[in-house]
Amino acid sequence: MDIEQRLSKLERQNRNQRVTLVLLAVALLMPLTELAAQEALPIAQAKGPFAWLNGGIGRGSLGLAAGLSFSYQTGRHLISIRTVGDSEFDIFGDREPSEDNWDVGVLYGRSAKKKYGFISISAGLGLAGGVRRGKFLYVTEPELFDIFDFDNPEIYEKLTLKT
Repeated sequence: MDIEQRLSKLERQNRNQRVTLVLLAVALLMPLTELAAQEALPIAQAKGPFAWLNGGIGRGSLGLAAGLSFSYQTGRHLISIRTVGDSEFDIFGDREPSEDNWDVGVLYGRSAKKKYGFISISAGLGLAGGVRRGKFLYVTEPELFDIFDFDNPEIYEKLTLKT
């Protein structure tokens, strides 16, 4: 490996480390902003019941992931419904079917709120599933005179999973 390749590799590693540090800092500081917002709102002083919605998107094991949850709290009782999905991000559709994961769950928990913070623990039931590609079947043939058909997707057996 020559010097230019080593420098290029070090630059990539340095850039990856900086991105990781920024993401870690954001992840650590996000709860602080939520706590500050809770203290600023008059409802933070109320005795309940409370309801809230959480959501987010990010990178999953297959590509793009998204999650959504709804929680309801009355007294020390906490009830939540949640779902998360993870799907391949395949712009050109080169392989079919697309692989995905998903789950839904219902949780019951207990919570405690003190002047300095909030803590909860929950457990529940869920259903998880997804789609995986099985054995290779064939490659589709391009249509005659279709100048915009740049890909010929590979077709695989569709395996549907649930647990």
